[in-house]
Amino acid sequence: MKFRLTGMVFILLLVLSFAGSISADTRQQPPNTVTIIVVDNFETTQPEAVEAEDEEICVISAEEQGYAVRGFSDEDTLDAHGDIVIAEIEESLTELGANPDDFDIVQVQLSQDAQVLADELETAINDSSSDFIVVNLSMGLIPCEFIEAMQAFGGEFLEANEAKDLNRYRGIFQRAVVFYDNQVFPAVSTAFQEADDLHPLQSVIAANQSNTIAIASAGNFGLDQPFWPAAWGQVVSVSASSGQGFEAPMAWVEQGSDKDMPLLSVQGQGNNTDRISNYGEIMIPGEYEVTSEGGTVMGTSFAAPRLTAVVAVYLANEGSFCTNDDGYFALATGDFDNRTLSAAANDSCPALVPYLP
Repeated sequence: MKFRLTGMVFILLLVLSFAGSISADTRQQPPNTVTIIVVDNFETTQPEAVEAEDEEICVISAEEQGYAVRGFSDEDTLDAHGDIVIAEIEESLTELGANPDDFDIVQVQLSQDAQVLADELETAINDSSSDFIVVNLSMGLIPCEFIEAMQAFGGEFLEANEAKDLNRYRGIFQRAVVFYDNQVFPAVSTAFQEADDLHPLQSVIAANQSNTIAIASAGNFGLDQPFWPAAWGQVVSVSASSGQGFEAPMAWVEQGSDKDMPLLSVQGQGNNTDRISNYGEIMIPGEYEVTSEGGTVMGTSFAAPRLTAVVAVYLANEGSFCTNDDGYFALATGDFDNRTLSAAANDSCPALVPYLP
């Protein structure tokens, strides 16, 4: 009797296991289709120093942002950043209980030619037959002079930092960003937020607002505003906190001794920490463990894909999205106040809340 009972239990467990596998493999597809377009670098390349006379506005990948201050070396070879971003989006979809196969993921390769880049995105949007489109922009558009200035002042940066001369460090930084003033600082003005033709890429995004949501990484230079395209009114800018997952470990600290906690930072000289995340509208953890490489990468470009996955699941199930007074996705507020994902959803888009992890 004991043997027969054990055998029956074994068979029952086997049946339940089989039924569970059937359930997992035959998850009900969401009622709406969503295409995720990833605009990024999909080539394994050596970064090249950018010449100011080449383009007024330079396309800079997330990898190149890390090289802008210290310069470039013949030994520097970068993995394809776009492949890592797509892997993170797929993992995030799975964590949210969705099947990545239910989403069409399309690649658009970065180009220094602004019109070519815009045309490629427009083609990808027009070729999609999905109900909705989410565009992930883990990249930046930066005035070339800014990049050159950062490179030129790189040595002074390091010297001032090592000397723990914070005032000199900030003074050098301000000189470096002087070329960027007319691009980034007006981002807080109403007129700037309502613009839709600052760049060919923005024109494409603005023309497709009815079914497209664009999400961009804020940038990794520690500025109080995001880079283009994250600074545009039609785009949700994502800053990075420490940690992994979807929810920052704590709310942003605006003032005081803990100012800018928990925004992503690195250890500086002595007890100092240097913030590397620009400010954004939504703050999401920006550390990501790359399974294939066996290491952890960090930056705002690994915070944005997590929001992309959440928004894709939301659109697939809701069939519409909440908008602000300008008709843009409601999380695009133009206020770069680093709200956590849950706070932003509760305040600006309650319909998103059920789809948060």
